[in-house]
Amino acid sequence: MHYYQFNIGDYKSHTSGLSLIEDIAYRRLLDLYYLNERPFNGCSTDVAREIGMREHQEEVEYVLNKFFPSDGNGSWINKRAEEEVRAYRMKKKTAAAAGRASGKARRSKSSERAFDSVEPTINQEPITSNQLKDNVPTVRVKTPRSSPVPAQEIVNNWNDFAEINRLPKVVKITNTLRAQIRQRWNDIPSLEQWDNFFDEIGSSRFLSGKAPAGNGRTQPFRATLLWVTKETNFAKIAAGECN
Repeated sequence: MHYYQFNIGDYKSHTSGLSLIEDIAYRRLLDLYYLNERPFNGCSTDVAREIGMREHQEEVEYVLNKFFPSDGNGSWINKRAEEEVRAYRMKKKTAAAAGRASGKARRSKSSERAFDSVEPTINQEPITSNQLKDNVPTVRVKTPRSSPVPAQEIVNNWNDFAEINRLPKVVKITNTLRAQIRQRWNDIPSLEQWDNFFDEIGSSRFLSGKAPAGNGRTQPFRATLLWVTKETNFAKIAAGECN
């Protein structure tokens, strides 16, 4: 989660007895809890390091015990945050399902238009006596061409997915992106499989921007369609190396 509802009145009433350092620790703990969408694990010293307050481990431990009681299995849990995370995930799941349904409806409508625009014909040449055998005419039918890669539909589905998951949308289909989509179509030969591929990206903390910034970055990495369809990156995702 990259945002959450913050009630100033409730926060003030619950934290009025905290010192300045304890208040800072509480806010950092809440922010990281919502960002990672999970409880804290480990001892209070590890958690203090995780929020950049290892010099104030005592204050962090106090706040953890007061607002993030341990479940007895090594996890520090905030009840209100857990409820908000569950509600957010349910909303996200519902929106993703609606997005897939919308994509299927668009594809179905597009297929109906394409079907209605084509008149069934048989490409038959005039029959001659040499073509007759046992009074059965030989009919020559042209082999239909294979369907083109639905790059625009894939981009539309990505943009629906990206809006829900706060990832960069595709503004223009470049030649490079179109070529990469065409190459990946050999690995993912149906739009339903592309939807599953996008869901896999959404469940990755690294690809969806939920992992902390690294490698000199000031902001978490967020995958683009151009990035995930590149051959080397696609191979890493398929191998489960981008979780």
